[in-house]
Amino acid sequence: MFSYDMPRAAALTILLALASCAVQDPVPVLEPVQSPARPLPQVRQAPVSEWLLIQEEALALTSEQAIEQLEAITEVPGGGVELFRYGLLNHQVKDYNYWIKARDAFRELRRDENLEVDQQQLSGVLERYNQSRINWYTRQEELLERYQYLQRELDASDDEKAELEQKIQALTELEAEISTRKEQ
Repeated sequence: MFSYDMPRAAALTILLALASCAVQDPVPVLEPVQSPARPLPQVRQAPVSEWLLIQEEALALTSEQAIEQLEAITEVPGGGVELFRYGLLNHQVKDYNYWIKARDAFRELRRDENLEVDQQQLSGVLERYNQSRINWYTRQEELLERYQYLQRELDASDDEKAELEQKIQALTELEAEISTRKEQ
């Protein structure tokens, strides 16, 4: 097409000139057609979309606000959106015992055959997340207990070491005294 001997500037100029020659048809703007006799049908949100909106609201709460709302609930809801909200409120509190309640609520929702698959899947994700938090917390507690045990062992070893050093020092002093007496 182009010779390698042709300068790049000239080749670029030719390409730009050819590109500007191409004419494009404008895209027609279509106006929506509305019949005054027939209004547009209302689009219903999917249940999982409603749950995601509830989740967004719950995630905006502080731990203290979630506890306040939980205190207003007299008994654990039996299912549906109320149980989902209950699970989210417990999910939002930064405490191990609340995470257990959240996990159990989401587990119940995941197993609920009356819910749509998307709702069950969302509940399953939140159940696994809370179970992970529970497992993490349990592991941290175990590690803390292990650390405290090892710290006590280290302290005991340090005490024994100090006692042994005192005994060695006492024996060294006694030996020095015996040597001194023998020389006299």
